[in-house]
Amino acid sequence: MPVNPIGVASGLLDTLGGTPPQWGGISSHLLGRLTAWDVVANNEMQNSPAIVCPVTDVNLEMSLNWQSPFEQSGPESKAPTLMALLQSGQIGPIANALGALAGNIGIVESLSKDIAKVAVDLTGKTGMTRLNSRQVFSGMPPAKLSMTLHFRAISDPDSEVMQPYAQLLKWALPQKLAADSVLANAIEAAPKGVAAMMSQMFPSVAPQLVCFKYANNMYSPMVIEHISNSLDGHLGITGLPIYRSVQISLSTLTALDATDVSNILSKGSLL
Repeated sequence: MPVNPIGVASGLLDTLGGTPPQWGGISSHLLGRLTAWDVVANNEMQNSPAIVCPVTDVNLEMSLNWQSPFEQSGPESKAPTLMALLQSGQIGPIANALGALAGNIGIVESLSKDIAKVAVDLTGKTGMTRLNSRQVFSGMPPAKLSMTLHFRAISDPDSEVMQPYAQLLKWALPQKLAADSVLANAIEAAPKGVAAMMSQMFPSVAPQLVCFKYANNMYSPMVIEHISNSLDGHLGITGLPIYRSVQISLSTLTALDATDVSNILSKGSLL
């Protein structure tokens, strides 16, 4: 699918190795590629700009939520102090002390002896079972990717550093935010019908979804959740940066399942 590169830093790639010339002989497998994602076509957007640059510290995080709902169903959770006394055997001396205090009162003396016997039998025992510790799957959040993007200028800081950086910000920020309030727009559109009112209820445009490719893997669609970078240092005589490292966090649009593995590990995998 055709894409429009952005500047030397991202698109004027060596035709043989696919590496931006300012990075010398770096392997194309060490480069990350970001493009816009078309939700309707479920593919890379036609004529999308492409940000191609070296990436480091690439980390994939998947959190799977498993819980033990039966953990609190045992007797330890209902009467924790009593169960602790029984399991440790400390209830025996307490029962003996109560029996001595009661003297020859038959029912109390008999009860204290029964408790002392039970204490011996239950010492070291626990109410935990395999069922109590059974885990059940309770869902998972979307997968997250964190990495550092590197932009470096050799001859033109604007096209080699600033243009790719600007495109990254354009994808991360909302594409459009309405200036007026939602309620005011909806009231104004009321004479035009329900469809016009509903359209004015959502006057802004959400940030652009992206596709990320790295090391023969493809992650799509993704959302940009976080961007962080330093604005000082490494400046040229024009005041533009000659090098910039950008920390970025991406997240999948939805949670993943086993069928997504073949889509991610596509080229060069065993699938």
